[in-house]
Amino acid sequence: MKTLAFVHRSPFPNGGAEKVTIDLAQWLVKQGWRIYIIAKSIDDRLPAWIKNSNSVTILTYNKLSHKQLARFVVEMSHLYNFDAIVVQGLWLRRIDIVHSKQSAPIIHCNHGVPLWQCIKKLHALGSLRQRTEKWPILGRAIGWLSYRLGDYFRRSTINTYKMVYDNCDVMTQLCDAYTETMANVLNLPSDNHLMTMHNAQPPAPINYSTDKQREVLYMGRLSHSDKRVDRLLDIWHRVERRHPEWCLKIVGEGRERTALEAQAARLGLQRVEFCGATATPYIYYNTASILCLTSTFEGMPLVLGEAQQAGVVPIAFACVDGIIEILSPSWENGVLVEPFDLDAFAAALSRLMSDDDLRHQMAANCREKVNHYSIEHVGRAWEQLLEQLASDKPTRDMDTRTITIRAAVADDAELIATAVCMAVGYDRSHPIYPVFRELAEREVAQYSYRNALIAEVDGVAAGAIVGYDGARLAELREPIFPLLEKYLGEALQIEDECEAGEFYLDSLGVLPQFQGLGVGARLLTAMRDRAFADGHQRIGLIVDFDNPRAERLYTSLGWRRVGEKRFLGHRMWHLQCER
Repeated sequence: MKTLAFVHRSPFPNGGAEKVTIDLAQWLVKQGWRIYIIAKSIDDRLPAWIKNSNSVTILTYNKLSHKQLARFVVEMSHLYNFDAIVVQGLWLRRIDIVHSKQSAPIIHCNHGVPLWQCIKKLHALGSLRQRTEKWPILGRAIGWLSYRLGDYFRRSTINTYKMVYDNCDVMTQLCDAYTETMANVLNLPSDNHLMTMHNAQPPAPINYSTDKQREVLYMGRLSHSDKRVDRLLDIWHRVERRHPEWCLKIVGEGRERTALEAQAARLGLQRVEFCGATATPYIYYNTASILCLTSTFEGMPLVLGEAQQAGVVPIAFACVDGIIEILSPSWENGVLVEPFDLDAFAAALSRLMSDDDLRHQMAANCREKVNHYSIEHVGRAWEQLLEQLASDKPTRDMDTRTITIRAAVADDAELIATAVCMAVGYDRSHPIYPVFRELAEREVAQYSYRNALIAEVDGVAAGAIVGYDGARLAELREPIFPLLEKYLGEALQIEDECEAGEFYLDSLGVLPQFQGLGVGARLLTAMRDRAFADGHQRIGLIVDFDNPRAERLYTSLGWRRVGEKRFLGHRMWHLQCER
């Protein structure tokens, strides 16, 4: 089965980029793909079809630095053998690690205008300056800071784009104009690996009514730096009295809501409803006639396509090429207004509200226009891209190695002892190494070769894992005490690290020269699979409180905390995985 991983630096789902992933993943699953979603955490709004799908797996990583996340992606790629990796929305700053340490092609998707990260910072400073009108000196200071930082933000953003471009196989943009702009910004030749990939519009969730109400709709976040819903309230103030039969519904949440509600009260607006966030936006699209978007900048707003699909006529400032492409020609597939002329926007909105025939004709045009971005059309484009990348799959020095897992034999005792020492934080010079070495050669013992699996990289032994039935701990541990007295001169007190009713993964170690290739994850999965094949229903392990990286690997593979244990004086998390 073909496998594809989507990488997000946010909870899933969270916003537009996550919706793009959900829509595309659903289509690809139907075409026989297996999907992995790498995300910070799982949100309560996760669609039911993903929860119930055997073809979608979400791998969570909680809080990680850019470097740690890159290593996590590499580990998961080695473990699940990704055919391609798609980085969605926010860039992965250490994408160079992912590029150099594994062989799956990387597609980086830019879900905004080129340099939107820089633009957003500058608009945030501009918004802050607007709010300091009562303090002119502070306002001038912020203006000076914006001027000084503008060039720095631009150069820094371009440098990051160059790094991302150099370490991915394809960089996608939302429309042809953005692709051309990005090529110019990065000074790329005509033969480059930029390409246009539109956001897909999935099938309508319901049969939308053509009998619309006199409702104007805003759908999206309430954030001042980009969305500028405050402009919409000023526009509504200009038209509300002329159209007493119409109302404005604002659907969404954000830190600006309190300020916007205060603005509506200050303007004396009578027919504005703040509806909050919703998991069922189609309810609002089903009754609304017009959708307003008054943003300062966007990428290629999903809400415009959603509105068109529902027969809701969109009107927006022509501030970016993505909006222009979706709504062109103006007054046919939507209305484009000169940025950021509030009077012109109010006049266009008033005209739409007044002319029923015009709205009905434009609604029909909108339903036709959105077919250009259908999931079938965009999905096929994605499959063609993935097939092309598979045929041109790059070979990188560290990615061509073959990892195999086999049962241990007595001659592997030295590697098994080394792995056990590594697991408890010792090296082979420690006096306890001979204890593990002798135990590994025995037929019945805690660290017997019969309880171990060996990983080989290109035929060279690279690591080992030891596991056994927790109910046999006392029996298997008995030979260790005479050896401890023999080599250490004392019999240590050792707490029980496992319990009856679980197969216990005792120790895992990978030789330093083979770390970072996914060997540990492969060993862990192989031992888990062997335990389940032998009839065990529950597998346990312990991990040090101070080793969150190891815990992230285990939890990504299905282990969950069930309690705490103390072992050799350390506090440990007790994790279990059920069949």
